[in-house]
Amino acid sequence: MIRKRLISIALTAAMVLTMAFASIGVGLAASGGIEYTNSAHGFCLTLPANWAGLYRVEERPNGASFINTRNENAGYGGFVLGIYVSDNTDPVEWGYRELTRSGGKYYYAATPSDVQFNYNNESLRNEYATMERDTDAVFASFRLLTARLTASPTAATVLVNGTNVAFDAYHIEGNNYFKLRDLAYSINGTEKQFQVYWDAGNNAISLTSGQAYTSVGGEMAGRGSGSEAAEPTAARVFVNGQAVQLKAYHINGNNYFMLRDIGEALNFGVTWDGPNNRIIVSTPESYDPGSIPDYASMYSNTRLGSAKYLEGRNVIVSIFVSFENTVWNAQDAGVVAERLSVTKGFLENEVNNYGKNLDFICDFVSNPDLRYDMKYEGELFQYPADFVLTEDDVKSYTATNEYLDDFIENNIPYLALADKYDTDSIAYVFVVKEWYAFKYALSYGDGGPQNRYNEKIVMTFAAGVSPVDYAHEILHVFGAVDLYFSNEAQGVSEALVEYTSHTYPSDVMYDIYYFLEATYYDKIIQTISPITAYCLGLLSDIPELTQFPQLRRAYPAVYTDQSRAA
Repeated sequence: MIRKRLISIALTAAMVLTMAFASIGVGLAASGGIEYTNSAHGFCLTLPANWAGLYRVEERPNGASFINTRNENAGYGGFVLGIYVSDNTDPVEWGYRELTRSGGKYYYAATPSDVQFNYNNESLRNEYATMERDTDAVFASFRLLTARLTASPTAATVLVNGTNVAFDAYHIEGNNYFKLRDLAYSINGTEKQFQVYWDAGNNAISLTSGQAYTSVGGEMAGRGSGSEAAEPTAARVFVNGQAVQLKAYHINGNNYFMLRDIGEALNFGVTWDGPNNRIIVSTPESYDPGSIPDYASMYSNTRLGSAKYLEGRNVIVSIFVSFENTVWNAQDAGVVAERLSVTKGFLENEVNNYGKNLDFICDFVSNPDLRYDMKYEGELFQYPADFVLTEDDVKSYTATNEYLDDFIENNIPYLALADKYDTDSIAYVFVVKEWYAFKYALSYGDGGPQNRYNEKIVMTFAAGVSPVDYAHEILHVFGAVDLYFSNEAQGVSEALVEYTSHTYPSDVMYDIYYFLEATYYDKIIQTISPITAYCLGLLSDIPELTQFPQLRRAYPAVYTDQSRAA
């Protein structure tokens, strides 16, 4: 089976502290820490295991305080640390340190402003001091609660200055993430070596370029053998004394950062060797953002789907899926043809509004070689109602994706179709003979449902599935993202969703039931807004990028925003 994977890699920093700040490589959670979750304010953090039985949590409308119970009972307060949540920056003036901000909320690290322990009682004094020394580690473990992503061990080969190096790395939504200390260890002794240590003053990881790396033990140890939960983290990083913004995920008590961000900050070369599925790190070279390839073109010439840009000639191949007890008839197939015809008119007209030409070929009635039939054995993947994937869901997704890929490879003459229709852009629509409605886009990679390049879609033949549903899912194939919910991996923030709802409420990627009007089967009343046009590559720039820079893409036709991938 052909498998094309788009790889970006990132590095990690595990943020555990000891009194000497010597062990950044092992996380509190990994060492048996106590997980605390505050659902009211949407955050979680990890407490040291040795705090068990020594504290209580006081949850308040503006956050949470962690209190040493023995000193509290002795009448000395016992406050060790707190997370303070505000809708403004006033706490900075009180001496609180900002951890992160999200959705109009500011999260601050709070510490005592006066003595909170019995200084004259050695036992109470020492117990409090032990907990106080752990506060930096606790703040470093702070994470916002988001829908957990699934991280699976990466299969990409990594070359460091020509040598194959086995890293403990994970694949998340089309990108690969590596441990920071592992990278520092692997390039130590080169011209781009760097030191890693904990900066207590800034409550951050500090990297110093040009300094030899000091091993703390545990580097390059162990590789993940199964999927793990991954959460975005607000870990702070300084490079040569300057704060930098790096995308990071928290996995199994460790933090992981994007390789190109690190390469840019420390000025070493990062290259993706697609044909050989290799990530190349080169310390003799300088970081070159111009080396980022046009992934939409590089990884689209494949039998498993080659859709690139929504202009010029594009071909849709329809595959009618039936099960043991379902059969397609001519009338039902005709309904699908009609819905695709309406979709074709909508897409060509909208693209023309942006000064581009689109020849969207999808008529399998006039072109019988654009229709295929398949029998599906087993259960077809469906998204759960809450869209939060379990490990079983990921397995089901992968199995469905591979089953459909196998059919394409073994039954559809991709090269002959590309030659006949004079196109290098072909995508696939699998229409399922089921009477309940579901639909989604699938990538040709195997990194999970949110992988980078969607090249095929799955639709059900149901009364509620109308042409606008086809248009919405087909646009995913060409790089459009959902605008009705926030998704960091796709560069869609809550603020952008809110903005779209007021500015472009008719955008086909925001609302397929525009203003709750009736479902139409003979027309599509939605539009392609400038935001979606930008994601599709119909526009090279839009004013909204100033307000929402996370949406910016190096190349169009990219489903997620990590087009700076390695």
